[in-house]
Amino acid sequence: MATVRPVPARPAVPQQTTRFQLPIRNEKVSDLLLWRDPVKSGVVLTLATLAFAFLRYAKFNAIVVTAYTLVAIVIGSFAWNSYAQFANKAPVPVPEVLKRGVTEQEVQAVAQRGTVLINRVLGFLKRVLHLTDPIATGQTVAALYAVARIAGLVSPVTLAFVLVLLAFTLPKIYELRKPQIDDAVATLKVQATRFYDQYLSRFVTRIPRAANADPIEIIDKKST
Repeated sequence: MATVRPVPARPAVPQQTTRFQLPIRNEKVSDLLLWRDPVKSGVVLTLATLAFAFLRYAKFNAIVVTAYTLVAIVIGSFAWNSYAQFANKAPVPVPEVLKRGVTEQEVQAVAQRGTVLINRVLGFLKRVLHLTDPIATGQTVAALYAVARIAGLVSPVTLAFVLVLLAFTLPKIYELRKPQIDDAVATLKVQATRFYDQYLSRFVTRIPRAANADPIEIIDKKST
């Protein structure tokens, strides 16, 4: 009777996972918030926590601390550069923009982006103040009311620290639980769309919309 030899199992091929990136142009900031280097991220978060504790429980406010910090930086830079001239040491490094300045093309690019943003804001304000878009007006009132309530409960320093803490935790949680979170968000979208179609769509369609074009739309048409 012939013996059947067992077929050796194939080695498991490791699955390649795509590296999650935040929608931020600066990759260093994205890596910092995603804890690519745990030591560096931990140090930055620890410094932020210490700064918050100092501003929260000390008698100094943020403006005083910022002013004294800038004074220390200026005096320290002056002292080090004075010593570096005699000891043949490298001076304090400064950003490249302070050395070469800005070009006309860079200024025009910033002005072009700023013009688009300003016109979008102006168009939104026109819809809100002229009452031509009740939905935008309601959203603005709700957002301003929420800001007022939050500002009345917590101080600006506490709110800033909470935002920093969320920036260091939520992206990493999303990266570790991305499939589960995506499924939950998709389910929530389906439920919200079903609720809107069943109860709210009949009322929203009756609200008059703005008929005039926004300033940004007018500029785009003239430019073309």
